[in-house]
Amino acid sequence: MERVMIPMKLMKDPCIVTLLEMSAHELGYNQPGTLRIHCQLEHFKRILHTISKRK
Repeated sequence: MERVMIPMKLMKDPCIVTLLEMSAHELGYNQPGTLRIHCQLEHFKRILHTISKRK
C-alpha cells in the first residue's frame, strides 16, 4: 500500500467519485483515518494523470 495525496479539487471528479464509491461498497463506509481507494497503484496514477491533463 502506498499513500498518494491528491488535490481536493480532484475529489469532485466523476472518476474519483466512482472509485471512492466502489471502495466504500467493498471496504465499508466506516473506515477510520485516511480515505482508501481499492485499485492498483499504477491504474490510479494513470487516472490522476488523465484527470490532471483535463483540468
